[in-house]
Amino acid sequence: MKAIKSQFIFAGLFLSCLLCPAGSPAQWRSLGPFGGDVRSLVQDPSEPTRLYLGTADSQIFVSTNDGAHWERMATVAPRSDFIVDHIVMDPAQPGRIYAGVWSVTYNDEGGVFVSTDSGVTWKELAGMRGQSVRALAMAPSNHEILVAGTLQGVFETTDGGQSWKQISPPHHVEIRNVESIAIDPRDPSIIYAGTWHLPWKTTDGGKSWFQIHRGMIEDSDVFAIFIHPTIPDSLLLSACSGIYGTTNGGTLWSKFKGIPPSSRRTRSIVADPGDPKVIYAGTTEGLWKTVDSGAVWTRMTSPSLTVNSIVIDSTNHSRILLATDDSGVLMSTDSGRGFTPLNDGFTSRAVSSVLFDRRTQGNIYLAVLYDYEKGGVFRTENGGISWRQLIDGLTSTDVHTLFQSPTDSSIWAGTSDGAFVLIASTGRWRRADLVVGLQPASSTQARPTSGLSRTLGGVAGFSGDPASGHSFYAATQRGLFVSRDSGVSWKRLAPPARSGSGSAVLALSDGRILYATSAGLFFSRDQGVHWNAIPLEDSPTSIHSLVALPDNEEILLMATERGVYQSIDGGATWMRSGIGLPHSDIADIRFDTHDGVEVYVTESHMGSVYHSPNRGETWDWVKPFPEMGLKCRSILPDPLDPSHVYALFFREGLYSLDVGTFSKLKSSQWGDHPRSSRNVNDQPK
Repeated sequence: MKAIKSQFIFAGLFLSCLLCPAGSPAQWRSLGPFGGDVRSLVQDPSEPTRLYLGTADSQIFVSTNDGAHWERMATVAPRSDFIVDHIVMDPAQPGRIYAGVWSVTYNDEGGVFVSTDSGVTWKELAGMRGQSVRALAMAPSNHEILVAGTLQGVFETTDGGQSWKQISPPHHVEIRNVESIAIDPRDPSIIYAGTWHLPWKTTDGGKSWFQIHRGMIEDSDVFAIFIHPTIPDSLLLSACSGIYGTTNGGTLWSKFKGIPPSSRRTRSIVADPGDPKVIYAGTTEGLWKTVDSGAVWTRMTSPSLTVNSIVIDSTNHSRILLATDDSGVLMSTDSGRGFTPLNDGFTSRAVSSVLFDRRTQGNIYLAVLYDYEKGGVFRTENGGISWRQLIDGLTSTDVHTLFQSPTDSSIWAGTSDGAFVLIASTGRWRRADLVVGLQPASSTQARPTSGLSRTLGGVAGFSGDPASGHSFYAATQRGLFVSRDSGVSWKRLAPPARSGSGSAVLALSDGRILYATSAGLFFSRDQGVHWNAIPLEDSPTSIHSLVALPDNEEILLMATERGVYQSIDGGATWMRSGIGLPHSDIADIRFDTHDGVEVYVTESHMGSVYHSPNRGETWDWVKPFPEMGLKCRSILPDPLDPSHVYALFFREGLYSLDVGTFSKLKSSQWGDHPRSSRNVNDQPK
């Protein structure tokens, strides 16, 4: 499913919000780039200018001005793998909100959470703990009654969530994998449930159920059910086989013929409250609309847009809001004829790489994964005030790494489809890996290039100098490649035995090369002609990055799944780095060179940040970021501006902070240090 495309990478626990002492709050500024995935969107019935949205990583955002600006309100649970697919607001009790969530990682995790303070804090409802909640609805006639659809069946509460019971037969072979729920506005005992295989209905609160699929194509996954609020026997239903309507409570369904057949899925379907003939369908191929009860349908957006939720403004029915994958929130003020983004303050993007342009202060490049034509590379020229998407010329928008040439400052992108260089004059990317051959182990023996791939494939990292005549290396899924003509042509170096795919490369100025692969670390003293395997303690299977200290190439650091390793002899031998650092997955290594060399690393599982003032010999934990409660991916000191530091989070984008405030977060006191979820060794006592 496209909407959960990145969550397998970022699932796991993340740091809970811990505030600094009163009087010293750190003011982080969100820089974006704004947009990304929105899973759910609702309008507050008691305050229509107030909107809530839910994300694919447990986050709740709020807008108090019709979506003009968003603030990250809270997380429903201290983990990042919950999909907030449904937000339900109690119109009788302003401030009471329910969220139905499910885990992208485990089928037996998820639940229903409630907030009684307008989304500031959330509490898990014990009766639904462990349920993968795929649908959630409140009875219009009794707001204490809620019904949830889960992978196990249908559950109901009659006391506002304090207690729950399953009202579908346990272990029923058909009434399970419930994807949609609707409750009759007149009678809360009449409930419709859409499963991954046809719809069901109960008229007695779940004592008995019967299938209602007459007129439907067999084996139809039911994604959404809509009951018209003033004509309750009129329902709309979306399935993988199409969109259906009924005027008799589901006794007979008719398929709408006006929408062209396709493999699209319709995740949301609603009718205009003022005109039931006007229907909107949010699909995986854009927003569709009919003004004649389904006889003729018109696509109102690009077919590449995935719409997860539709909101028709209760005060202005021509104002339509969409929750989308990749594009965030979109708004139309003319009944869907045109849309504009409403994403200021909201970001939910998987950022893979950040590059500070060494030529100009305030120029920052940022690479985004999984957002397709809305992703790729973004550039700001004013320190994050505004961003411009740089996607022209990229054949694949999944960019894994960014690199700047030390000689000519050219910008390079390593993608899942090869290497690209940015043409500064046009802002367009040019492929730089069309001629790929095999570099023989001995220069006296040439090998033919016929039959070899003509692109590098997935590029994980660059090192060296792209300037013509210099050696420029790319670590790829297909091995280690070198170019000596600014990336015009590439040769694959004869690989070390059983080396696997490449994850990182580091080229030193005297011809030594460190090459990290899925099989381990390899070292060459002669530009890749001969290789030696380097044994490492615990033999980590994932090596993320290799870096040399900016002022001393003999001191190297390596980020791995089992901590940081250090070499003080230019890569020949390695040992575990320093006291105070956990032996768990390290996401990133960065340097601050404004006053000597300081090192920052981030730990993946909890998002904790560690700082070394002595080149990796010892490490101090950096206190949690005030008022953030997010999982940090990288700490990024500005290389041209010593007064600012940046933080990159796994899904929440880039933030900035003045370095003075950030310095207050550094601590050598370990009394309140949160232990990593993995092994933590060598901590000071």
